[in-house]
Amino acid sequence: QESHLEEILDGAKDIHDSVPLHQALFEMGSLVQQIRDGHTYLQLSSEQEAFLLETQKFLPFTIKILDNQAFIHQTYRSWDISTGAKIISIDGKPIQQELELLRKYMTTDGFSVSARNQLLDGQFWWYYSVHFGFKNQHHVVVMDEQQRKSKFIESIFYEERVLQMMDWTLSEQDDYPIHWYIDKGVGHFEISRFHGISLKEYKATLDEAFEQFVTQDCEYLILDIRGNGGGREGFENILFSHFQHTLDRKYDRVYMRNINSANYKEVEQGGLKRMSDWLYRTVEFKGSCDFWDRRERFGSSWDKPKHVFKGTCYVLIDGEVFSGAADFSAMVSDYGTDMFLVGEETAGGYQGNTSGYFYQLTLPNTGFKVQIPRINFDLNVRNNLHMGGVKPNFEVPTTIEDFVQNVDTQLEFVYQLISTELLGDD
Repeated sequence: QESHLEEILDGAKDIHDSVPLHQALFEMGSLVQQIRDGHTYLQLSSEQEAFLLETQKFLPFTIKILDNQAFIHQTYRSWDISTGAKIISIDGKPIQQELELLRKYMTTDGFSVSARNQLLDGQFWWYYSVHFGFKNQHHVVVMDEQQRKSKFIESIFYEERVLQMMDWTLSEQDDYPIHWYIDKGVGHFEISRFHGISLKEYKATLDEAFEQFVTQDCEYLILDIRGNGGGREGFENILFSHFQHTLDRKYDRVYMRNINSANYKEVEQGGLKRMSDWLYRTVEFKGSCDFWDRRERFGSSWDKPKHVFKGTCYVLIDGEVFSGAADFSAMVSDYGTDMFLVGEETAGGYQGNTSGYFYQLTLPNTGFKVQIPRINFDLNVRNNLHMGGVKPNFEVPTTIEDFVQNVDTQLEFVYQLISTELLGDD
């Protein structure tokens, strides 16, 4: 892997010193994406980003990519184009050409195009403008209800987007990360992230929900972690402990690579990072020379709760499942008892990830920031040859028809499975 990275870096040496900002960002973004580490990412400096967000206008809609086609999703302006309209071109460029270019900014732990598509869905407005240029209006051609429509649409400031999103948030479900209910004997449990809640409250909420799932004799549980980008390490362990499983060792290895003392001058707050490394090595890690291995941690997160679900669990995943949520998916895939993954390959890696805490490099000529994770988390997985994300047991991508009709494809698929199994029991 190191030799492959050296080949990539050697191939990047011909980048010219003097190029426009968007070209430099594209070249460097494409380079970082080839590392295939979703926790390593490139961004503009805070000053550059703030300037663009405060002074420039952006596309007034988001998109949904399905089957290498793009459709209008959320809109921030009133116009006579429907949600779900198929985009043919923007500003005279075919949408497939634009998607192919902008995918190169998306970083995942593997090679999944569907995962990069789902990441691009919500970031298309930003990268489109940064890459192709900021305009006061855009020319959009769509197929809307079998009619070809050509429109000039006004761009919007970022502040307008934020205010509109705040209105939507206030009118929608609360932002609490965990929601659950029981319907006709089937448990539903949704967890959108592994952060934003205290450990004590997280445990209490899980215990309350699973007590109801068990005492009310739910035979099936639908666990929805779609869009879960991870969060605090250990939260995924606590969730997994509420199910039957055969896992006895989560990690093969957790370690940090030793770096030369001279390298600390290359990172922002190098002295503090050097001190952090020393503290980590002293308190949490052991060893010397090339690698430091972490001591055992999070043992209590595996404590068996009072109520363990023993029925069939279907776990909904997608291309936005990342970090700790991808770790959870990998554990389900290999060690969950009567647990099945439904949906699409995760953005987070099946074999684990590199995260923990970060170094930040500032590139001297552009001012761009590169976030580099410090700790390697190698999961104890059964297929060491698979280098991508976690693959579902049932691959169920959202169909174009379901998207247009606002139907949850994966959830409907699980309902059909449960219905078939129940009929079979009779």
